[in-house]
Amino acid sequence: MITLQAWPPDTWMSKRSRLFGVLAIALCACSLAFLWNGAGAAPWQAAMPRLVEQVVDANIGIGYGVAVADINRDGKADIVAINATQVAWYENPAWKKHVVMDGLTKKDNVCLAVHDIDGDGRLDLALGAEWMPTNTETGGSLRWLRQPEDAAKRWELC
Repeated sequence: MITLQAWPPDTWMSKRSRLFGVLAIALCACSLAFLWNGAGAAPWQAAMPRLVEQVVDANIGIGYGVAVADINRDGKADIVAINATQVAWYENPAWKKHVVMDGLTKKDNVCLAVHDIDGDGRLDLALGAEWMPTNTETGGSLRWLRQPEDAAKRWELC
């Protein structure tokens, strides 16, 4: 089920912006309905790959952020995921878990981005942490996790 919430009239969004947003959501919903409807199946859908569920980590808890990147530079897309206290990457194809950092930031880790921050050819992580939903005045941090030569080892928190 998809739930839409209307913006109050005193918000920063203009009527035109709200209208475009509603139209975009309606267009997406119509497109999804067309794709899922057997009667509307198009010839190209026969060539669409079938996705198979794969449990990568059943014990991650609440996963706040996920990214896909070739962490160990082997040409395969790995998975990077965070929960409230931990950052880990899962090595493709067996999805072996490598804990990058655990408990070094204040709760909660909430977002991440993958990039070679220092230009050494190894992908690093930018981590948003210390998220507190009730704190609207201060709080939050942006941390850099520097990848060591062996990506399976613990990473440096900068």
